[in-house]
Amino acid sequence: MFVAEDIQGQKIWAQDCFTQQKGSWHCPSCKGQVRLKRGPLLAAHFAHVSLVDDCQSFSEGETAEHLSGKMLLGRWAKGSELEAYLPELKQRPDVLWGNLAMEFQCSSLAFERFVERTEKYIKQGYAPWWILGEKFHPKQRLSDFQKACCYYEPLSGIKLWLLSERTQTIQLCYNLQWHYQKGHLYERKNFQYERQSLRRILLEKPLASTDSIWGNLEFKKALAQKLLRCAEKILLLQERFYVQAAHILYLPDWCYEPSRYFFFFEEELLYLRWCVLHSHSYNQWFEQIDKILLKWPFPLISRTSILQKIYEESCLLAEIKK
Repeated sequence: MFVAEDIQGQKIWAQDCFTQQKGSWHCPSCKGQVRLKRGPLLAAHFAHVSLVDDCQSFSEGETAEHLSGKMLLGRWAKGSELEAYLPELKQRPDVLWGNLAMEFQCSSLAFERFVERTEKYIKQGYAPWWILGEKFHPKQRLSDFQKACCYYEPLSGIKLWLLSERTQTIQLCYNLQWHYQKGHLYERKNFQYERQSLRRILLEKPLASTDSIWGNLEFKKALAQKLLRCAEKILLLQERFYVQAAHILYLPDWCYEPSRYFFFFEEELLYLRWCVLHSHSYNQWFEQIDKILLKWPFPLISRTSILQKIYEESCLLAEIKK
């Protein structure tokens, strides 16, 4: 942490301290004792003497990347406050800029803790902006934590925000998609420090390009191969079709059409589409699928909104393909 409290409860910056004064500084969140750390590699900062107090504000640890990254964001967001403690939430965003709570995440966070922090922000009128460090820059497949940090808006599709403090750039991964052979695909836009204002970056809504190359027949072949390999996920999905007197490889052709919504459910979207054919309304369809959708790992995206879009898209595809 960059900011601590002295014995009078006044805030003090680590960069303004040059000598260690034992017992003089405390964490603004848990009130536990902190010590000053200075060195040639890390910016001056405070660290807990002991985490016995279980300080939730700084549970991830302060790596060099995290310290430098949140300092960069603080400079980028003119008039923001670093490590502003919010007593009503018992949380301390890395950077607070008006009602925007920036969280620069460089290490894994338990899903339950992520949801708790996100919901607290939203409930109190703050907009959480989760930005991921180098460790979480996406590769071929996204982890559950990366998925949890995704946002959605119609023009750009599914989005993920990244920060590279090394190159001083914010990166927007957008139009995130799932492909049956290639894994996760996306487009990327970079923003260099001091070349674009942070306010302008937040308003960016790049238009998603056309979908990736997708062949319905190739998709079915990939499914057949997974069945032959006895892939557990596909076997369970086929079992669901089987009890409904259907087969995953012999659905109406439109069920295999590409969609950005495969990102949320992967092959399971096939079952959601097939259920549309056996429902007379959205409510009836929702009652049927809600029994199987026990987990929604995207706390920053409205589950209801995405399901409505899937239903509408399925109805449109079924009508077009008649």
